[in-house]
Amino acid sequence: MTSSSPLLQVRDLEVVYASSSGRRQVRALAGIDLQVQTQECMGLVGESGCGKSTLAKCLLGLVPAQQGSIKLSLPAEFRTRFPDLEQLWQSRSGSKTDPGLELIGLSGKAWRAVRKAMGFVFQDPLASLDPRMRAWQIVTEPLAMHGLASGKALRKKADQLLDLVGLDTQVALRYPRQFSGGQRQRLGIARALALEPPLVICDEAVSALDVSVQAQILTLLRELQQSRGTSFVFISHDLSVVKQIAQRTAVMYLGRIVEEGPSQDLFEDPWHPYSRALLEAVPQPQVAGRERQWLVAGEAPSPANPPSGCSFHPRCPLAEDQCRRQFPPMIAATAPSRQAACFQLSSGEISQ
Repeated sequence: MTSSSPLLQVRDLEVVYASSSGRRQVRALAGIDLQVQTQECMGLVGESGCGKSTLAKCLLGLVPAQQGSIKLSLPAEFRTRFPDLEQLWQSRSGSKTDPGLELIGLSGKAWRAVRKAMGFVFQDPLASLDPRMRAWQIVTEPLAMHGLASGKALRKKADQLLDLVGLDTQVALRYPRQFSGGQRQRLGIARALALEPPLVICDEAVSALDVSVQAQILTLLRELQQSRGTSFVFISHDLSVVKQIAQRTAVMYLGRIVEEGPSQDLFEDPWHPYSRALLEAVPQPQVAGRERQWLVAGEAPSPANPPSGCSFHPRCPLAEDQCRRQFPPMIAATAPSRQAACFQLSSGEISQ
């Protein structure tokens, strides 16, 4: 992995589901381009049903992609810890200038090796933990599953993982039902970190928690990012949460990324009309003379019957004929580190 190679690179990713009747196809993801750098947290935001969780499952090989590329560039010091992963890497990775491993089309056996490099934190901490397992068994499950530790070594590693996420080692013998929601999510995070993966995907990892516990979990993730160099894909519908933790943010709407850029810039001055509408919808203290300019009516169209052209045009206050005919490309405009899929950027209707 070279210094310039992103840890994760997604290009033109497309996922299509068959409807329950089998007569129609639903395009859940279309033309997704995304990069995650080493020690970076990439936030994914959007309404429910926009494709965030489908993207997470596709990155983990749980949902097949019909088109596109997903490349993972792992540091040699991680790969060499696992003979099966190193063997896969040597046989399937790209050239020296493009060393990433293509994940699309891998076999089940190959995915078993690749998932050692990816942790996953689920939305519901109780549903994602086996109620029959004790805390120490839960957090060391990946190690036991891959035959990497056993006996006293496994218990010692359990204590280290519990301590890492701020849990007292005395709770090691408890069952999930004996923990609070925040403590259960800490168990889930510890399990995701058991193999010290370079990448952890968090799918609505704090949405089921109250605000005070959310703050504790976000602080923990930031500390892990700094101390371990872990990269995160952090998925949430809560913009205020993503703003706190993500260095970069991508906004999704109806299976597409419509804006992407540094979080601070995007939240202070969103370019895409949908991004602006999302931010306007966040409850804020009333300020005298301040009016909301970007509230939109209606609901997102069904992915089974998307509109022509830009998928946001039926709700967009700036929509023109071109928007109804053609989906806009991602436009970098005046800031190369930011992009938005909106014709109004090039026409000057939206200021950058």
